[in-house]
Amino acid sequence: MSDRKAVYGPDDWQVEPGRELGAPGAYPYTRGVHPTMYRGKLWTMRQYAGFGTAEETNARFRHLLAAGQTGLSVAFDLPTQMGYDSDHPMAEGEVGRAGVAIDTVDDLALLFDAIPLDRVSTSMTINATAPVLLAMYVVVGEERGVSRGTLQGTVQNDILKEFIARGTYIYPIEPSLRLATDVCRFVTLERMTFNPISVSGYHMREAGATAAQELAFTFANGLEYVRRAVAAGLDVNRFAPRLSFFFAAFTDLFEEVAKFRAARRLWARLMKENFQANDVACRLRFHTQTGGSTLTAQQPKNNVVRVAIQALAAVLGGTQSLHTNAYDEALGLPTEQSATLALRTQQILAHETGIPETVDPAGGSWYVEALTDRVEREARELLEEIEQAGGAARAVERGLFQEAIARSAYAQQRAIESGERVVVGVNDYADDQEVLSPPAPDYSALAGAGAGCTRARRPGPCGAADGAHARRGAGAGHRGGDLGRAAAGLGGVQTRVRCDIMGAHFTTPLGGFMRAIGLFTGLMFSLALVIHAQAAPAAPAAPAAPAAGRGGLQWGPAPAVFPKGARMAVVSGARMAVVSGDPGKAAPFTVELAMPSGYKIPPHFHPTDETVEVKKGTLLVGMGDTFDASQAKPMNAGDKGSVPANAHHFAAVKGATVITVTAMGPFAMTYVNPADDPQHHVAKP
Repeated sequence: MSDRKAVYGPDDWQVEPGRELGAPGAYPYTRGVHPTMYRGKLWTMRQYAGFGTAEETNARFRHLLAAGQTGLSVAFDLPTQMGYDSDHPMAEGEVGRAGVAIDTVDDLALLFDAIPLDRVSTSMTINATAPVLLAMYVVVGEERGVSRGTLQGTVQNDILKEFIARGTYIYPIEPSLRLATDVCRFVTLERMTFNPISVSGYHMREAGATAAQELAFTFANGLEYVRRAVAAGLDVNRFAPRLSFFFAAFTDLFEEVAKFRAARRLWARLMKENFQANDVACRLRFHTQTGGSTLTAQQPKNNVVRVAIQALAAVLGGTQSLHTNAYDEALGLPTEQSATLALRTQQILAHETGIPETVDPAGGSWYVEALTDRVEREARELLEEIEQAGGAARAVERGLFQEAIARSAYAQQRAIESGERVVVGVNDYADDQEVLSPPAPDYSALAGAGAGCTRARRPGPCGAADGAHARRGAGAGHRGGDLGRAAAGLGGVQTRVRCDIMGAHFTTPLGGFMRAIGLFTGLMFSLALVIHAQAAPAAPAAPAAPAAGRGGLQWGPAPAVFPKGARMAVVSGARMAVVSGDPGKAAPFTVELAMPSGYKIPPHFHPTDETVEVKKGTLLVGMGDTFDASQAKPMNAGDKGSVPANAHHFAAVKGATVITVTAMGPFAMTYVNPADDPQHHVAKP
């Protein structure tokens, strides 16, 4: 906020304090969600940790708990976040690098070995695979005699921000939102003291959003989740009190304090206005993490000061839990010593500053109150634009969030490079000291160890053992724990979910299917699909797809054969879908809804480097691993056509909204995707 005044006074805050502030613990919660705040209970000191193997991360957890940490926060590696086991080819080079590798329930049990799950709350930063990891956590707890109602913690489960700022999504938006909603439904109906979602602004702020954008975009996502939950039959006054949020704390101290105060007030008003929620359901409870993107590799010890200021802002702003970054995180994984120092920063704030003695100590400052009003006003204006565009899901599809964040990030970087914004030790007060490069772990050894353990626990060919166990666990009245233990392979579960979401098997509505096999409604959608898929009749033999395509193309699972009248659809965000004709026969079809015009085939879908524009309803036919643009045939809704005999492909390309094909005779379906982009979305309508 470059236009702040030099002096603030009564003229800058002419409002009714009772309406705008209220009392601590009372609507609109500007001053805090509890009457006594930290005098009654300090914030949870929850350091984010996870690297390498479950054993190594467990050792770090136990060290931090012994040092006085009061909650756990798990960082998972990218293969775990994307649903791949450590021995999958797509996981190569990433196992244990960005977090801990978890392939099975046994891995999760090792991660929490000797940690009292009935007394320590756990936050899990997991989104696309959140249903599976929550299921595993329930299983680990129940095997130790801790009921699911006793487990405490949070599963992030915020898939919208993955599309906006982070990228670890697996499925298209709509199936992803359905999964997220089912997790919320399960936790609510099971009466767990567990937060089923943590609506996260942190990652958007780290990607370049301003403070006002962070609030607006987070609350747009939050409103989308609440609407989905209400549409699924949940009572907002029962569900919303378990909502949690996640924000960043940056170094502009007073703006951050104002942001947190404005966030509580704005969310409370949004819940009243949109859902007529009661006061308890209007409370905004949030976790804060200090800004990772503010850490510098140059003069890294300066980061100790930055983190302390950011943590101070979070505490003055009334956070419920806090992670403080280690000063060396710009260089690599935090050492045990730097992680301990980061925790000590919180403990000094809690016990040596006197800040917890008074609720909302910054409240009443003309400056802070004026900033609070301004952040709320700017955030609401942005939020109204998103709502007018159709809400968060539609705004994500249109790229509204992404474009706004990109523009803000660009402006911030230009300010740094021009010197308008000073970063000490980077563009001013720099020195000639060499930037340190601490030794990194041997990630290849981690990958080898993880893959070996996964293979050892997989008693048969990939997926076969899981399926056998799942069938044994599918009897009437079996517990969710049996299912979680039986279908313990993360990669196998997610492969089946991919298959089902893409239309190979999934035909039964989720809730009815869950009830039919004796599971509680909405429990562990991904895991339950294993049972459904194993129970499905075997598909007739189909032509085998090539093992790999040209130019980095990777083939998906073996094609399924569909009878006359079957339908295949490519949904929003699709990369490519393929219909293969039986050898020696044509595969006739009818195009019911053609693709929008103006989309293009990326170069890696074509044997040349050129980009081929796809007109409305264009049918591309290719042989082997190539597509020939000269054979493109314009198609319109209702037109009939056929894939030539022995042709491998009928292709629909990236950007399609919906393309529906009805078979006039038998045909086979498979799909390919570029190796550098694993998102392929094929589904039955």
